[in-house]
Amino acid sequence: MSKFNFFQLVSFEIIHIKFSILKQVFLIFTVLFILTSPTISQQVPFSGELVYKVQRVDKLDSTYSQVLIYAKDSILKVVSFSELQGRQELIKHLRLQKSYLLVEINGQKLAIRTNEHLQKDASVANNFQPKRGTKRIAGLKCHKMIWKHPSLSEPLTFYYHKKISSKYANVYTELPGLPVLYFLPTEDGLYRYQLIEIKQTTPPISLFLIPQDYRRISFDELNEVLGAGE
Repeated sequence: MSKFNFFQLVSFEIIHIKFSILKQVFLIFTVLFILTSPTISQQVPFSGELVYKVQRVDKLDSTYSQVLIYAKDSILKVVSFSELQGRQELIKHLRLQKSYLLVEINGQKLAIRTNEHLQKDASVANNFQPKRGTKRIAGLKCHKMIWKHPSLSEPLTFYYHKKISSKYANVYTELPGLPVLYFLPTEDGLYRYQLIEIKQTTPPISLFLIPQDYRRISFDELNEVLGAGE
């Protein structure tokens, strides 16, 4: 083999190695870009307000109900308004896995710790089936999901928004996005929740603090409070 052919082959081999290295670097860069880019179906922390309209659907009921959720990254405040039950408030720390229900009983203002009594309904898990179809609800592009429950004879259609985590709705956290239209079966009946308003704001941290005039108690201590009022 001539010197020219030998050095030519070596040069070609070096060029080939450099090209392979560049391909690997480009591939790594592309993967990192996809994983870190918030514009490619990646959920980002949400701060703001979510307003849901609540309606009973298993029978005619004109009672007005609404749920207002304040969110600040990993903290929630869920405020429920109902003509029958009045106003109820729940403060929930997602990262710390703590939640407190604020109530007034027998003239006492109580912050009842509820996280140890929150149990996931095993019959709900893995009963979601993706379905093709989208619609806009409260200005958000929402995707369809079919949900089956053993207590219901027919499946129900849910809608969720991909870009916001389901954890901010405080329900159906196994969904791949924020529940925007969903149903909740209870002992009192079947209720339909639909998002009617969303605001991206920065709620003050004071909104998520337990007021100083509220006493923190457990559910076991609640029984003592209820017994004292009899």
